Amino acid sequence: NVFTAVEVGLDVLGMMSSGGTLLMVKNLSRLRKAWLIFDVVNTAAYLTADKLLKLSSDPEWRTAMVSWSIVTAALNLSELGYSSLSKKPQLDDLLNNINYIKKSGEEFRTHAKTFIEAFSKVKRSNLSTEEARKTYDQIKEMAGKLQEKLKISSKLGDTGQRIVKVGTDAELEKAFKWLQQSGKTEHYTDVVVHGGQNSFRVFQNDAWYELSHRDLAGYLKSKGYTGQKPVRLLACNTEEGITQLTRDLSNKLGREVWVPEGTVKVHADGGITIASEQGSGQWKVFRPQQGQVATKSPQGTQKPKEYVVLGKEFPSHFNSAVVAEINKLQDKPAFLKDFAKADKKVIEAFNQNPKFVQAWAVLNKVDPDNANKLDKEVLEEVLRHLNSSKKSVNNLVNEIQSAGGYEKWIDDLGATIIWTSNKTEGVRLLQKIDYKRMYFYSRSSINKKLDDRWQGNAEISDGWIEFDFKVSPELRNQGLGTTMFNEAVSYFKKNYNVEGIKGFWLHPDNYEDGISANYTAFWKEYTKTKDAKAAALKTPTGQWVEQWAIKQGVTVEANVEVRGDYVETYFKIVE
Repeated sequence: NVFTAVEVGLDVLGMMSSGGTLLMVKNLSRLRKAWLIFDVVNTAAYLTADKLLKLSSDPEWRTAMVSWSIVTAALNLSELGYSSLSKKPQLDDLLNNINYIKKSGEEFRTHAKTFIEAFSKVKRSNLSTEEARKTYDQIKEMAGKLQEKLKISSKLGDTGQRIVKVGTDAELEKAFKWLQQSGKTEHYTDVVVHGGQNSFRVFQNDAWYELSHRDLAGYLKSKGYTGQKPVRLLACNTEEGITQLTRDLSNKLGREVWVPEGTVKVHADGGITIASEQGSGQWKVFRPQQGQVATKSPQGTQKPKEYVVLGKEFPSHFNSAVVAEINKLQDKPAFLKDFAKADKKVIEAFNQNPKFVQAWAVLNKVDPDNANKLDKEVLEEVLRHLNSSKKSVNNLVNEIQSAGGYEKWIDDLGATIIWTSNKTEGVRLLQKIDYKRMYFYSRSSINKKLDDRWQGNAEISDGWIEFDFKVSPELRNQGLGTTMFNEAVSYFKKNYNVEGIKGFWLHPDNYEDGISANYTAFWKEYTKTKDAKAAALKTPTGQWVEQWAIKQGVTVEANVEVRGDYVETYFKIVE
């Protein structure tokens, strides 16, 4: 039984180096997926084809030893026994060995079995070198362990295994445990495995692999399945393509195979229920060379509250990297519900960036009903912030909720609180910088609802800073304008070459509320003195400029042009 998974046309190639390291080779050929079920100990890892071929020139012996060199190479692959290959110089000998085996015209397992008897020939060959003696001991030890493995496999074959778990992810582990404890599957061999549209899928060593029906059949036989009982596939994602997959598996095993038509739930009491879009689902029954022959109702359950969902667990349109991220989610059902009818572009975006699953988790916790959870730009922004801030999902969720939701949070990214009202409780001024522009907006909390109001902005162009302030009436005379002015000038001076401050003041009729503090103050002073420069310094902006200049130890030169009801002012900074 141990050898049934290895076939003549084996495409998976490996080779032992003299130091005992398995050399993996990539891109040698287009491989078919091979399920190599050998867990014999790695003591043969240092047996190279070169050493083995030195032992004897006997053709029969060579056949056995070459076979074993290939088998031991395969043994050292992962349990899935599948990897891409890349050519190495040392591969030539192994290729010759494989060609030798293929030309012999016998089944691969026959040659491997020959090994068990062949080690006695080493002794009869009267080889006296130290290397030969060591190699003989190694082969003998391997043979003994291989025989023990065959003995164990034979015992399994006598009884058959009741449940076989293919993979190591959490859902399969739980379902496997419940089925084992329940004793409800004595009439079947239940195979707990993930199924896709065209292949079975296995989670092993933190990665996902695909298996063909041949691979799975070989694995079941290696685990002691003898064909005495029908096989029930507790397979996830039972899409249309799995019908052919099940038919092929039934033909390969030569035994009846059942597959669920719908979403499989394995309950804590070992009961199995199947749900479909039409209601209660059925088992589809396939027989060798006949295809589907019947449908059967699933076993009921007395304790339906605790269960694991296997059906539709991993949509086939997601690649293995996305599935690995899905496995980490606390709320998989919500994710799968969101993506049940997802647009192809969204699916493609997740396949291109599997970490979008983390961004989805943040948005789902903030607001499960928010359609932005599937928006690529939104996901990119959340993921970018997760990566840059190094915050956990829960911490970022709290941050977004505190900001009043995603829309307000995204507006606040990069914003800083620079002022707090000393008259109105809970009112703060936030500053946000966008390249050469600075925005100011106040935020107050009324009945736990956030209220944001624009208070002004500043920008720099060709070295001149321009302001557009519109302070809310209830926030005037609290130093808000001075704060915004100082913050803007300080930032622009630090990051850009600043010539000075520029202002355009228009008649109040040009404003919605009929107020232009700079224009009003300028004309009040200019009417009395006819001194445009002095009048400009009496305006709110002029006062801010003078106060700032005094603190900085610089002077300011004012240049003013008056054109009817239009005033253009330049406050040049002289260092």
